[in-house]
Amino acid sequence: MRVYLAHPIGTYGSARERTAIASLTALGHTVVNPAEAQYARACGADMARWVALAQGCDALALMPFADGAIGAGAAMEARAALDAGQPVFLATPDLATWAISPTVPRALTIAQTRDRNATARAAQGAARVQPDTARHADLLARVPPFGKRACRRPVA
Repeated sequence: MRVYLAHPIGTYGSARERTAIASLTALGHTVVNPAEAQYARACGADMARWVALAQGCDALALMPFADGAIGAGAAMEARAALDAGQPVFLATPDLATWAISPTVPRALTIAQTRDRNATARAAQGAARVQPDTARHADLLARVPPFGKRACRRPVA
């Protein structure tokens, strides 16, 4: 199952993100991670394109901040997935369990999310490491080619 990982931008490239990806992969899912460069280039800052990317997957995995708070952007993606009839898996704050969620929990405001993301990025600071190119090559080999047109919502 292709699963879109909706998570706070401040956790991109973090150990927390790697833990979430590893746990979803261990469950047999192929993870579509918006932090990967191919998606960032294709979708840019257009939230509608990110939502379309999420809706192009089989399900959405919603990863909260470490304290359990849900970021505004991830919540928007999750609501769109639910509206499209996709299952949404919500992680516990420790990322130990993913459970189907019939609703999206209350989310932070955009301003609160930006503050949390800035704090998370500052905490990562020097701890940020270069990506493992072998791992990324493996991930990219499992994900179908993706271009700008694929980010647009298909016309029925």
